[in-house]
Amino acid sequence: MKARLFFPLLAGFALLLAMSSCSNTRHFTEGQYLMTQNRIAYTDKNPGIQTSELHGLIQQKPNKKFLGFLRFKLWAYNASLNGKDSKFRNWLENTVGERPVILDTSMAEATCKEMEKYLGNVGYFYSVVRYLAVYKKNSRRAHIHYEVTPTSPYRIKSINYDIEDPELAGWVSKTTKHSLIKEGKTYNVYTLDDERERITKYLNNNGYYGFVKDYIFFEVDSAHNSKEMDLHVKVKNRTMPDPDSAGKFIEERHYRYEIDKVVIYPNYDPAKPLLQEAPHDTLIKEIHQINRNSPANYYFVLYRGKLRVNPKILTQNILIENDEPYNLRDVQETFKRFGYLSIYRFANISFEEPLPKLVPDSGGFKKLNCKIQLQRAPVHQYSIEAEGTNSGGDLGLGGNLTYRNRNIFRNGEIFQIKLRGAMEAQRTSNTSDESQQTFLFFNTFEWGIQAEVSFPRFLIPVKMERFPKYFRPITTVSAGFNFRRRPTYDRYILNFTFGYKWQESAYKAHIIQPFNISSVKMYPTPEFSRELEEIDDSRLKNQYTDHLITALQYSFIYNNQDIKKVKDFVYFRADIETSGNLFYLFNNLLDSKKDSAGNYTITGIRYAQYAR
Repeated sequence: MKARLFFPLLAGFALLLAMSSCSNTRHFTEGQYLMTQNRIAYTDKNPGIQTSELHGLIQQKPNKKFLGFLRFKLWAYNASLNGKDSKFRNWLENTVGERPVILDTSMAEATCKEMEKYLGNVGYFYSVVRYLAVYKKNSRRAHIHYEVTPTSPYRIKSINYDIEDPELAGWVSKTTKHSLIKEGKTYNVYTLDDERERITKYLNNNGYYGFVKDYIFFEVDSAHNSKEMDLHVKVKNRTMPDPDSAGKFIEERHYRYEIDKVVIYPNYDPAKPLLQEAPHDTLIKEIHQINRNSPANYYFVLYRGKLRVNPKILTQNILIENDEPYNLRDVQETFKRFGYLSIYRFANISFEEPLPKLVPDSGGFKKLNCKIQLQRAPVHQYSIEAEGTNSGGDLGLGGNLTYRNRNIFRNGEIFQIKLRGAMEAQRTSNTSDESQQTFLFFNTFEWGIQAEVSFPRFLIPVKMERFPKYFRPITTVSAGFNFRRRPTYDRYILNFTFGYKWQESAYKAHIIQPFNISSVKMYPTPEFSRELEEIDDSRLKNQYTDHLITALQYSFIYNNQDIKKVKDFVYFRADIETSGNLFYLFNNLLDSKKDSAGNYTITGIRYAQYAR
């Protein structure tokens, strides 16, 4: 057996060596060299900049290697140059192969300039980068050695905020304690750009609609000898078209905006834009969130014909509220909510100033109207799935037929029902049993039905507006039946689940299932029953006996992962599950009778008892 494996491996390794030893430069002309490697080294000690940061700036990189030593794509390209034209040769050249990277010293010079520019951007001004090309004339190969001589870094001596608008300056000053730029730190262009984005995001979340990071700029005063910088943070005014003079522009300060009206179009159709301008029926919803005495939020629902979605479901997913400052975070969260509410395919949120556009007093707000356009997803959805299985050599076929209804009760509910059927040809030791039911050569059968309804709210006798909007609650109710017939037994399973899921915060979620009930009924053949009696493993026996599971489950999830950023994150999940303990307590108190095996039962079925 070992010899059988050894010789193919030895032959494959010899082939790889032969391919790697073949000359990849035999088609080169005079003066051409194959680029094989780039090396970066500091002439002095590393100033704290990883060479991996500089490697990304190299403009000419060698051909890729396979298994760390074989340039397979380059070999395939060279192999395609031999012989007559054919489809295989063209495929080898253009699809599999990779042209040889021929050393170009002008690209090395450009790389040196890019590295010097990068070093200047991170505070190491006037650094010098040189390259040295090392040639191996016999093999016609070459590599580039980059020598980096960094200077001492420039550091930030002081930070001054020169903002003419006192109101805007006040808001910026509130967030300086979270600033990414600090006195004494090395000057870094990329950190300054991140700081612009941070300030912009803060202002966007505090009423400054339309404010972009391009309004923020930095001025630097530096003394060359001291290598220290005075940094000035400034904000440009808005440039607006002059309403009194065509073609001219005027400057105005940045205003904070307050939401005046929220208008919802629950049946928006982008394919019929002119129809949206026609008259609509209007429904005004007054919502007192959390507390009836809290200020009311008003939402204007514009629709035609019959309104097929409960407006409260819409308003509970909209975090934008009238008489509140514009908040970009609320806008983004509202987009997410309608993404989770799968009855809608598309959501568009836009803002516009109502006419006339009034200029507020100092400290006042301009007004914004919010328009939310929602395009419905198809209500009915069908899917058919087919599968083939191979379980330890036992071949089988299966399939699922699924129907989904979005908005079945007109409150955003998702109803789904799935029918499943499967057959398998299972090998058995008892081939003489003529009582086995077969179809073709299949002797194992399964079919079942599973129905589920998902409600986008807590299914309890409390109004949904009594809960914070950020909870994003979901109630799930499901029930199912499954039947399986095997040569050794018939099995029936009934299940029912009722539970809640909600988001406590951006990172914390809770899942609770007060009812997770499964009932298993077994009908083993006499032969299989005798086999079970001879087994000493009680856990294995329990799998083939009638039993009832009445579980209560709770899960807590903490996850601070941000898919938009590549960084370390924490994911923690704690699960608690218990079953049968309450029944066991009642049976003990009532001194109930046990079955012949010494177990308490419910309606004649033994129930599971555990906590984990």
